Amino acid sequence: MATYSKVVTISNATYNTAPDIHLPFPQAKRIRFCNMSGANVAFISFDGVTDAGAVLNDVKSPSSAQEWQWQFIEKIWLRAAGATQVQVIVES
Repeated sequence: MATYSKVVTISNATYNTAPDIHLPFPQAKRIRFCNMSGANVAFISFDGVTDAGAVLNDVKSPSSAQEWQWQFIEKIWLRAAGATQVQVIVES
């Protein structure tokens, strides 16, 4: 099983033209997103247009997570209202 992990700092309110993350393999067994800063909600997109989900900021815990399984994607876009760190962990 291959694993890929990256921490991305985002501060753009809209999705960038280019993806924030290019996955090294096209079929992911599991993709996990963790809001590491807890300051802002981070939105996730697999096409750069549509919100697929959000990694919430939680006042009880500075980290909040969301997970997808068996996704056939290669690119991930992220956006947040202010500076936010998101960790992406992918297993194939």
